[in-house]
Amino acid sequence: MEEIKKSIEQNSVLEIVRSYDSRTIDALDGSIAIIDSEDIFRAYIDPKFKELGLDKPGLSTPKITVEVYKLVDDKKIGDIFVSFGVNLDKLVMSQSQIVFFCKRNYLRICGNEYAYFFLIKEKNKYHVVNVDIYSDGIGVEIVHFDQKRILLSDDFYHVVVPQVF
Repeated sequence: MEEIKKSIEQNSVLEIVRSYDSRTIDALDGSIAIIDSEDIFRAYIDPKFKELGLDKPGLSTPKITVEVYKLVDDKKIGDIFVSFGVNLDKLVMSQSQIVFFCKRNYLRICGNEYAYFFLIKEKNKYHVVNVDIYSDGIGVEIVHFDQKRILLSDDFYHVVVPQVF
């Protein structure tokens, strides 16, 4: 466990953001899918959620604490999550947990210029959920884990993952 903590602390790709008050996500029954959360994602819900079969409720999840990190080095989306140096399954969140985080932090998300990335896993395949601000609220899209585009640290990206230590 100490190795994991050291790996995250020495991560030169990400820097922890300590100013989030609402980092606890309650135990959830998994009944909420992102595609059914128009009350939170008012601006846009990517139709790829349905096309990729990511439109179904998930499993129940225990109460967790998440950490929010700021991207401080240019990287491909999958490489950002790999940079934690832990099994990717430890970084996965459920759709219900993502909706809960966005609902609890809605005003904060709307009040800054950051896009938020969350890792999900369906049918043994990783996907990245991108929550971003639009002129009429927040929207959500699905991004392929192995996308080749490089994300620039100057473009304001946050990564949200379960606390792993």
